[in-house]
Amino acid sequence: MLLPESPTAPDEAVNVIGFSLLEANNGLQQFQPSWFNVWEASLFKKAQRKSGYTQWLFNRFGFDQDPGVHAGDRLRNADYRDCLRAMTMSCKQALDSVDRKNALLIRRERTALIYFDSWGETSLFEGVTSWRDSLSLDMLPRSIARDYAVKDFSCKLRGEHNGFLMGLRVAIDRLNTGGIDTVLLCGQFRSFPVLVLSQAALATSQQRDRTPTDQRRSHISVERAGCVILRKAPQQGIALHLADYVLLADKPDTAVDQLASRWQATLTDNCAGILGGTHTSKKLQSIEKKALSRLASPPPFLSLSTDFGDSGCLNPMLALQHLRVSHRPEDYLDRQILVNAMDGQGAAWLMECWPHEVKP
Repeated sequence: MLLPESPTAPDEAVNVIGFSLLEANNGLQQFQPSWFNVWEASLFKKAQRKSGYTQWLFNRFGFDQDPGVHAGDRLRNADYRDCLRAMTMSCKQALDSVDRKNALLIRRERTALIYFDSWGETSLFEGVTSWRDSLSLDMLPRSIARDYAVKDFSCKLRGEHNGFLMGLRVAIDRLNTGGIDTVLLCGQFRSFPVLVLSQAALATSQQRDRTPTDQRRSHISVERAGCVILRKAPQQGIALHLADYVLLADKPDTAVDQLASRWQATLTDNCAGILGGTHTSKKLQSIEKKALSRLASPPPFLSLSTDFGDSGCLNPMLALQHLRVSHRPEDYLDRQILVNAMDGQGAAWLMECWPHEVKP
């Protein structure tokens, strides 16, 4: 009698052959509203009331260590050039992690560059005075396009919390149609305090338990830059498959049922766990937690943004980092991992990961 084969990645899946994710290393800095900026102070109060967090901690690229400058001003005016350098370095590290054969193919075959961020055109916020830097921030990172001789396809996406997943959708479509051989999918997240607070202040309010622990909660926002190199190369790296973008119901209980049904329909007997790629919204995380409790046999669950800090559009990419640095990578080999991500529009993405070779 033949035993059934273990479930494998769908045919439409693409493979991660190179990956790098870098984060700022300037340490967490507490945000303090300025007494002379009424709008900023008002956003801070609204964000506290709507989210339940009492303080915001930021880890930013380009944070000036000069003690002669007020800490609040250093946090608001972090230099964008460090972020651009980190993105360039992440692409170099991703390419360095590729085996020699594939590295040569990337140089010779049709290569696409897909760039994404959270906020769209940010030159105004960054105070950019160089038109070259402005093009790299608002359109395409010119150093990456030049160094890898990208000429077959390139685009810039603004997806807010969906940036990485929208870029992955475009990459999967391009690779499956055969028009491109390799995709460099790179992006960055800049945590401007005023924009992060604005998102929290505009979030839908909900009833919550005001326990002493809840009152001490801190929102941690971490700037990161990353690059994923994708090819249609079966049994290499981590296979990625992205399900359709689904709009959830406005009513929380109905949304929970929808999410649980979607997970249950996608889960296999070989599932190693579910990773939450949603930002640190208590409302959305509550929906995830309730949906997990309604599964017949719930697998292990980990909230990426809670454990590693919120990085907006890069949160789902933290799943790849988690699999890469896992203390027991063999536990994930040839097993399914689901990555759930919900945005502020009440919709959800579901990404499947199938690691074939995870390097510690």
